Amino acid sequence: MHIAAAAGTPVLALFGPTDPRRTGPLGPGRVLRRDLPCSPCLARRCRIPEQYRCMRELGVAEVLREARELVRMGEAPPRREGTDG
Repeated sequence: MHIAAAAGTPVLALFGPTDPRRTGPLGPGRVLRRDLPCSPCLARRCRIPEQYRCMRELGVAEVLREARELVRMGEAPPRREGTDG
């Protein structure tokens, strides 16, 4: 994430227990996280048994939608025939 952001590549960063304000990507991109009372807790293991809500609630459909949007935003305009760029 950090190398891609440093290179100017748009990044989709998923955050759970960590705080994107402290370790988030600098540069183009988006951060996905859930605003929960327990997050960011900065813990390596969830203190609430069988929870991990901060990550489990980031659904595949939402992540895919955001990734597609990032790709769409970064697409170059279509090339026209007979031009150099």
